Amino acid sequence: MKKIQAPKIPFHLLPPAPLTDEESYQGCAFTTDLLGDYHNLDIKFSSFSKLDWANSQQTQLQLSDVVLENVNLANSEWLGASLARVIFKNCRLTGFNLSESYLTDVQFIDCQLDYASFSYGKLNYVAFLTCNLTEADFFDVAWQKLSFETCQLERSNFLETSLTGLDFSTATFSSLNFTAAKSRGLIISPLQALTIVQLLGFQLKED
Repeated sequence: MKKIQAPKIPFHLLPPAPLTDEESYQGCAFTTDLLGDYHNLDIKFSSFSKLDWANSQQTQLQLSDVVLENVNLANSEWLGASLARVIFKNCRLTGFNLSESYLTDVQFIDCQLDYASFSYGKLNYVAFLTCNLTEADFFDVAWQKLSFETCQLERSNFLETSLTGLDFSTATFSSLNFTAAKSRGLIISPLQALTIVQLLGFQLKED
């Protein structure tokens, strides 16, 4: 069975040149705060570490074979981004907007993703590991091999997204938005089954 592919990062990385619209960057180590909005950046075989890139807007951003660790991207918009073999680790991604984006072989590890949006995106081989996804938006997402392991999904939105085969059994939630007709085959724990029954409007009658 195919597994999520890890980024291929060179052993030696160099400081990047100043970012410019419609430019490509390879083998760079980004370690200082980034300011500004950019169009059509193409960044490969690089790393971002301990920097602030919050409240920014990137259009048609392309990342491949990239690791972002301890990066602040809160309230940033990466609409229509294309990400391949990317890891986000210990990142602050509150309000991060990846709507209409294409994600392949992407991992989010120990990230703060409350209020983040992946709506209308295509997520293939994407994993969320120990992430806070409170009120995150997965509206009308097309996916293949999507996983949530030990994540907080409280009040997250999966309306119009197929839940068939998704495993929520290790996730935490007491409220969830989803389309009942698309929930068949969702994998949940016995305790979560009670929550799902109530969310569907059923009433449990005790003997």
